[in-house]
This record gives sequence, structure tokens and C-alpha cells, in this order.
Amino acid sequence: MVPIGIPYATAGQAPGLNIITEYIFGYIYPRRPVANMCFKVYGYISIQQGLSFIADFKLSHYMKIPPRSMFMAQVSYFSQTFFPFLNISLADNQDLGPYKKPANP
Repeated sequence: MVPIGIPYATAGQAPGLNIITEYIFGYIYPRRPVANMCFKVYGYISIQQGLSFIADFKLSHYMKIPPRSMFMAQVSYFSQTFFPFLNISLADNQDLGPYKKPANP
């Protein structure tokens, strides 16, 4: 994250790594699209999420918000957006036993 974060912090422009990561991994493992998308998730999207996290901290530093308060605000935002989707996905995959609707009514 450091080689991408330094130009982003100083100039406000990040190098475009989206397509470059797909090309490099596609050349290493040809004809494996799932592996390519997994590499893209861990290689590119995690870096973008980290950079936006750091940008929020930079803005809070300028506004003189304590880092601990900003971190707790980001954790609460994450938990309020992530856990409802997790609960919905778990509820869809559960066997409800006798309350399960029949396949053909």
C-alpha cells in the first residue's frame, strides 16, 4: 500500500492498477477467471479500501477529530452496514425445519 499511497497522498492521483493487476495475473495463470478475480479482490480492492480509510483519517486529522473517535466511527459504520447483510445471507441458507415452505404447494 505504501508505493501507491505516497503519490496518492502528495498529488491526489493514484496509479491505475485495476487493469494492470488483471493483465499480470492473467499472464501468470491463463484461463482461470476465478483465480484472476480473487487476485483482483485481494490485490486491488483491498488497497483501494485501505487508501480510502487513510484518506478519512487524513480528513479527520485536519478537522482535529481524535483518531480513536474516528476509528470507532468507522467500525460502527462497518458493523451497521455489514452485519445486516450477513444476517440476511445466513437466514436464507438456514433450514427452518417444520416451518419450511414446501417446494410445490
